[in-house]
Amino acid sequence: MLKRISILLIFCFFGFFETTKAQIEEGQNVKILSKPGAGYTDKARQRKVSGRVRLKVTFKADGEIGEVVYIGESSKKKKLTRDGLVAQAIEAARKIKFEPAIKDGQPITVTKLVEYSFTLY
Repeated sequence: MLKRISILLIFCFFGFFETTKAQIEEGQNVKILSKPGAGYTDKARQRKVSGRVRLKVTFKADGEIGEVVYIGESSKKKKLTRDGLVAQAIEAARKIKFEPAIKDGQPITVTKLVEYSFTLY
């Protein structure tokens, strides 16, 4: 049963991104004008947490950011979630400035995968 659910989830995940690709194949893709960086929390800095956060972001036809959904992170122990970095990534994603995707001369809403990396030097 678990194997069947996993296969279904993988199919849905890849199917979602294929739909987005098909939506913009005959037009222009979203043009990112600015992607604000996500800040580090003091807690994450003290613990020296690093990694990547993946989000599903809806770029609306009206030029606004729509839904921002957490997809996952590189830490198997959810360190980025625990130390507030996922919240920082979501907050930054909501501030992205962009030009909408165009299809048949009209702006369209598309959903794309956006990733934020957190690295301490």
